[in-house]
Amino acid sequence: MTDGGGRLSPSLAMKIAQKLGLSYLPSGFQARLGNCKGFWVVDIQDSGNEDWIEVYSEQEKWVRKGTLDDPDYKDPAHRIFEVNKFPGPLKSADLNQQLLPILMYGAPNVNKMRDDISELLKATLTKQIEEQRMAMNDQLSFRNWLRDSNSGLVDRAKHGIVPYKASLPLMNNERLNMLVDAGFDPLKLNYPQELSRQVYERNCTDIEAKMNIRVDRSTYAFMAPDWTETLEEGEIYLNPSESANFGDELSFFTGLPLEGEMLVARIPAHFASDIQKVTAVRRNVDKLMGLRDVVVFSTRGACLADKLSGGDYDGDQAW
Repeated sequence: MTDGGGRLSPSLAMKIAQKLGLSYLPSGFQARLGNCKGFWVVDIQDSGNEDWIEVYSEQEKWVRKGTLDDPDYKDPAHRIFEVNKFPGPLKSADLNQQLLPILMYGAPNVNKMRDDISELLKATLTKQIEEQRMAMNDQLSFRNWLRDSNSGLVDRAKHGIVPYKASLPLMNNERLNMLVDAGFDPLKLNYPQELSRQVYERNCTDIEAKMNIRVDRSTYAFMAPDWTETLEEGEIYLNPSESANFGDELSFFTGLPLEGEMLVARIPAHFASDIQKVTAVRRNVDKLMGLRDVVVFSTRGACLADKLSGGDYDGDQAW
């Protein structure tokens, strides 16, 4: 029920966060420690100042031979806590293509589900063009929008340079970067306006081809087991640290722990059972109140993480 998961003390977690140069204390860390790999959650119930960490046999990726007195166990390299990722403020997520057929299959009204997904796609496109229009009113904001929409890092890494032709970069994004950096106003010149239109059309084509449909009321979060055994089977706990980063304009997320029926899934998802309906709760969860930006699954009944395409708690993320 806690496969791949572990715990560590707040004191040790704070020292790790300081080593990473973080301005906040994450609720956990996906890391390696010796022969173990997993996601270690901060034990918020520990009020002491002692440094400790729990390691479980389910986290071991290979079996060590010998005893603790062997020199191999005393190698400092086997006691380095190698951090891979850690939770941060949650953001709205795209609807992965693998989830579309499952959602269609499980919908009571297939036509309504199709219409809803179409409306989400339209909303994504509308939001993008509004963001671009607002950004074009200010050169610095427009430069930032160009970086967010397509940084060009892939092309630069591929060629090793910014390719030019006839004194202009080959890519429209790079051309706009050069023009904006030179002080040209994209609202006053036809050529930057035409380039901006082409950039937007390419982004629309990418959304259509990849079906990157933004769902405001969704996010990806690290999965963690409920060590306190507070949650009942079929219940989850999710408390976002910054509700402004995701959620719609109706303030669906108010900064409090989520409450009500939710859908949870994990990628890859291929079967109808890879999406589960659960209930997010905020009652009687005093022991979990300090955990933010991770989704806590119940350790009662059947393992919810395992239902989601065979997931576990070694750093998997749920949608």
